Amino acid sequence: MAYTIILDVLKAFRSVTDNDAVLSEGSTLETTDIKRVNSLVGRGLAQIASIEEEGDGGKADVVPFRGGEHDLQSVKDALTSLGIAFSPNAGVKGIAKKVEELTDEQADALEEKLSVTE
Repeated sequence: MAYTIILDVLKAFRSVTDNDAVLSEGSTLETTDIKRVNSLVGRGLAQIASIEEEGDGGKADVVPFRGGEHDLQSVKDALTSLGIAFSPNAGVKGIAKKVEELTDEQADALEEKLSVTE
C-alpha cells in the first residue's frame, strides 16, 4: 500500500529534489519519501497535514454513498455541518464506515447536503 504525505511548511527551506526551488512558509509539499518527511518534521521545518492512501486509479478520495460516489472532502464538510462527529484525520475508509453507521434521518440529511454541493 502506498501513501502520499502532505506537509504544511512551517519555515522556508530549499528543496533537495530541486535545488532552485524554495518552499515558503504556509505552502504545502506532497511526498512519498518517509525519510524526507521525518527529516523535515524533525527539524521543525514542516508538519504533517494529512496522509492519503494511493490506489485504484485515482479513486482514493471518493466515498460511496447511496449508489453514488462523493468527494471525500465534500462528505466531511456535510457531516460537519450536520454536527456528526468523526476523526479529522479520517480517510475514505473511516468516513465510509461513519456514513454506514448513520441513522436513516441522518443519511437523508447527508444526501440532501451532498446534492446541494454537487
